[in-house]
Amino acid sequence: MVVDEPFHSPQHILIIDDDECIRTLLSDFLYVHFYMVSGASDTSEADKLLGLFKFDLIILDVLMNPEDGTTYIKRIRNKVEAPIIMLTALNTPEHRITGLENGADDYLGKPFEPKELLLRIKNLTSRKGGWEQSRSIKTGAKFGEFDFNLGNTSLKRSEEYVYITTIEAKLLGLFAKRASEIISRSEVISYLMGVKDALGNNVQKDSLAIKMNARTVDTQIARLRVRIEKDPKKPEFLQTVRGAGYVLWATPY
Repeated sequence: MVVDEPFHSPQHILIIDDDECIRTLLSDFLYVHFYMVSGASDTSEADKLLGLFKFDLIILDVLMNPEDGTTYIKRIRNKVEAPIIMLTALNTPEHRITGLENGADDYLGKPFEPKELLLRIKNLTSRKGGWEQSRSIKTGAKFGEFDFNLGNTSLKRSEEYVYITTIEAKLLGLFAKRASEIISRSEVISYLMGVKDALGNNVQKDSLAIKMNARTVDTQIARLRVRIEKDPKKPEFLQTVRGAGYVLWATPY
């Protein structure tokens, strides 16, 4: 696969639309352009995702039930910093003005060209600093109800410790250091084998990982998901990025 953009620090976009076909088409299109995407079929599901992740941009449909997009944007606008693009078949000047007056940063009528949406996304997110991310020293990371301490490699869920194995702690430590960055499978293998970690630092070999390979890494990832995901088959935090690797959606501190 030819890559002409960096994989690190992908921007995370939330699509709120009750049309599953549109969510799928937009998700596939944005994945190709190196964005991470989460989808919500209604505003209730969107509220849950906004409670778990910090998004770089929101794409919001207007005509939804039971709460429509215009009502929803009024409710969240003062709580959410991410720019919002409203999508709707109601594309009259009056509707566009209403959407912008209620807090939308941009307004795009259906049907639309995906490339036009992409340009609008890039325009809005560039104002937020693009793909830049701090490389400062971090002491831990939070995701959902979980808190991982990089110092003692302990994992808590709502102040209660969660048991994890040594190799799971190593994996989670790697992802926590590079929260919200895509890490390739080969980088994970090198880190666990003790060659170099993903930050280029020399580390000692771990006897638990001497025979590490792609298949066993996938197995360890699956086991870690059992610890931290509500549904390991549909992970919210530790996700697989097709053709690229893995990413832990978390807030570092």
